[in-house]
Parts: sequence; structure tokens; C-alpha cells
Amino acid sequence: MRISKLFPLNPLLELEVETSDEDLLRFFEIKFADLYPSSTQGSNSRLKVRIQEVPYIDIASPQVIRKIGVPELCLFDEKTFVIVRDKKRIKIPFLEIGQASDLDITFETGFPVDWLRRYLDGLVAFHLIGKGASLYHAACVKRGECEIIIPAWRGTGKTTLALYLLEDRSSAYKAEDQFVLKGTGESYAYTDACHIDFKHMDQFPAIKRKCRSLDLALRTAVVRTVLPLIPPRGRVLTIAHRGLLKVLAPKVFIKLRDCIPDLQISTRQPARRIVLQLIAQRDVVEPVIEPIDVGTLVRRTVGGMQYEREEFYIMYCAFVYATGRRNCVIDNAVERETQILCKALERAACYEVRIGDNWPENFGHITQFLQKYLLRKGEDR
Repeated sequence: MRISKLFPLNPLLELEVETSDEDLLRFFEIKFADLYPSSTQGSNSRLKVRIQEVPYIDIASPQVIRKIGVPELCLFDEKTFVIVRDKKRIKIPFLEIGQASDLDITFETGFPVDWLRRYLDGLVAFHLIGKGASLYHAACVKRGECEIIIPAWRGTGKTTLALYLLEDRSSAYKAEDQFVLKGTGESYAYTDACHIDFKHMDQFPAIKRKCRSLDLALRTAVVRTVLPLIPPRGRVLTIAHRGLLKVLAPKVFIKLRDCIPDLQISTRQPARRIVLQLIAQRDVVEPVIEPIDVGTLVRRTVGGMQYEREEFYIMYCAFVYATGRRNCVIDNAVERETQILCKALERAACYEVRIGDNWPENFGHITQFLQKYLLRKGEDR
């Protein structure tokens, strides 16, 4: 039996999923359900994404085939490309990204759920850039009238810090990994699913209990053993480090309300913002918090921390090479997104936060700094 379900993500985005796969629908419910209680209308930049499951995708002719890594294979025609993963296909109308208001994605039954999630995030990110917004790779919580934004590389601790701030119930959730930030300053939640790194799970027993499995234990053991041997120093080791994390590191999505039943999602816009960019350095004994100018912070973020989109750049380059068709939004995505974020954060207080491996001390130090900052701004806890 086919099921169609609508997920209103925020005033800019709406997702409609049609599938007969209950596990897939459950995944979307974990990732997107309950962000906003009803359909959201009325925004010029709103996007409706329809994701439809079909038994088989027929490839149009003529076609050009390009292998982009293993096991991926892309088959292009003039307006779309098809990606093959695990012998299953997904079809994306790539030229519409960033320009259309409605986007139709078709996938074959059995297409890997994790890759569907990655492609969806990338498609939404490029569309938002075309509409003057960024899908910002950062955690975000709202405390009083202040929005606390925490960008960081994967595994650095942005989710851990966000959950720690949410646990005392004085903060409202907007994101633990990505949220929508418009160039005009408005921000919106994107997902209330929790993706926490294995090395931080010990801090949250309620989450750890939900993540018990033999597969998780084996992958965690491999990563714990190998990852310290390739520290992210220099380009080659950094790429290897990130590759190992992406391929082997456990990715567990937990619905936050399962761990924080009275979780509050922030829908109000903040009066002010503070940005804490986390940078992990093993030789740091005590966290170091120093001001940083917004231009440097944004260039660093767009240049590196938005790394999930690299796969789409590779596919796009292959698409252009094969068909000669271009998309003005994606051609200038980095420049556009840099301008969007600089404008959105121009009035924010921006800090670089260098932290070590001692998370209890990191928590205490950062919390004290935030408390002093909020009190200075007249926002007593």
C-alpha cells in the first residue's frame, strides 16, 4: 500500500513523501515530523519537494554515462541525471534547483535511505541559495532573546554542546546539525532528529541506550582504533580523516523528543545572535574563546564545514562536462552563500572556541562564558 505524507518543515520548505516502504517513512518521521504542526504557505521562497517511490526508472535517450567513484554511476540526459547506488536509481531534475518552486525527485524501491537523505539535504541547500538563504551546517538553540549558533566540523561537538544546553530546559531547539538562515536575518528549524557522534554518546545515556546494536559496536571499535592514527593535519590526512568518518563512523538518528520529552522548538526570531565556532585541538588543555570577524568565520565555514555538498559539486561538474548545460545558481553557489551568511550574521557576536578532549571542562567553560555574555545583555537565566 502506497502512503503519501506531508511534512511542513518551516515557512520556507515543505516535503511530501510517497512510498510503500514503512521503514523509509519512519525515517522521514524521525527526521522531520512535528517541526511545524500545519502546512505553511505564503512565502515567495517556499519550496515544495515531492519524493516519489517507483518500482523502476526508465532512462531517457540519448544518454551519457559517467562513473563518479564507486559504486556510483550517473546517467545524464539534457535536463536530469540519474544516480545509481547499490544497483538502485534516483532521478533528479538538476536544472530546476534554485529556480523552481516545486521539485520532483523519483527513486526506485530499495534506494539506500542514507543516500536519499544526503541528496535531499544537498538539493534543499542549493535551492535555498537560489532563494537567498543558506542551509547552515551548525547547531542552533535559542535562550531568552538570544540565538546561539554553533558551527563546527563533524565530530567536533556541536550536537553535544547543543544537547547540553537543551538539557536544562532553559533553551529552545532550532537545530543540532543544519538550519535555514536567510540573508535578511530570519532563521528556521530544519530537522529535530539527533545525529550524535559515537565519541560523545557517553555523555547522554538516554541516547546511548537507543543506539545499541552489533553493527554500531563493530563500526565504533574500528573507528576508535584507526582514527587516532590519521589526525586531520594537512590536506591528505584531513581528507583521509573525513573519509573514514563518513564511511565507517556510526550515523544514528534519534528523535529528540524521545530523549527530551518537553523539547521546545524555537519559531520566534531572535533579538541578537552569538556564534561560537568550535575547533577541536587535542593539545588544548582549557577551552580558549577569542573574538573573530564575521568575514573570516563565514569564509572558513563555507570553504570547509559545508562539506556535505562536495558530492553534488562533483556530479554537477560531470553533468556540465557531459551535456554542456549549466545552472547559474550552482555555478556561483559558494560566492552567493558567502554573501548570504555575511549579511545574516553581520550584527552577530562571533567567537572562535578552541576545545580539547575534556568535555566536562569544555561544557563548564563554555556555559560560564555564555552566562556572562547573556547577563551582560540583560538576559538572566
